[in-house]
Parts: sequence; structure tokens; C-alpha cells
Amino acid sequence: VFYGESLGCGVAVELALRHPPEALILESPFTSTVDMAKLVFPFLPAGLLVRDRFDNLSKIGDVRSRLLVMHSPDDEVVPFSMGRALFEAAPEPKDFVKLRGSHNDGFLQAGDTYLNAVAAALGAHARS
Repeated sequence: VFYGESLGCGVAVELALRHPPEALILESPFTSTVDMAKLVFPFLPAGLLVRDRFDNLSKIGDVRSRLLVMHSPDDEVVPFSMGRALFEAAPEPKDFVKLRGSHNDGFLQAGDTYLNAVAAALGAHARS
């Protein structure tokens, strides 16, 4: 099972392509670092400046692992829409869990919702 949170989602998706796990869990994932750079620095030519693109959106369709995406609409760092876009582009089997809370404490504020989603993903892995 690979688990990525925020920037770690780029690494987790890339690893899942190279060494497919039984399950991939992404918390607060972004579509690409270029998209994030454009959001944070709209006045800069992000496409020319960003070296490591971590283009999760273009890669997620090739991931052949059970997927769990968790994201909060209250995330002030990575837009919720990026998590939804990544989820929508992913093949089945997949699950999306809406968390609550900010980028860094969403897992705490979501409490049992978070824990139950991770437990279900791990349980599904154990049953497969």
C-alpha cells in the first residue's frame, strides 16, 4: 500500500506506476505541480519554470491499483477541485472520501471518517 499526502501524492502516483501496489491512498492530492504553481504564482510562466511536474492527472489513468482519494473542501493549500479531478480521471476500483478541516489538520478534524476510510482501504487490500 502506498500513501501520499499533499506533495507526497506526486511521489506515490509515480511509484504506483513503476511498482504497482495493491492499494494507493492519496490525501489532498494535486493535479500537477505546474497547476499548483499557476495557482500560487499566476504572474509567472509556471510551465517554463517548474522542472519536476508531477503530472498526476495525466498519470492516474494508468494506475492499476485500488485507489482511495481523501480531500477536504476546506483545504486552503490544495484546491478540493484538484482532488475531485484526479479521482474522476482514475480507473475503478476507486473511492472518494470528503474530509473536513484545513490542509494540515483535516485528518484530525475528520476523525472517524478518516480512520474508517483508511481502514476500509486496508481491509479491501487484505481481502483481495
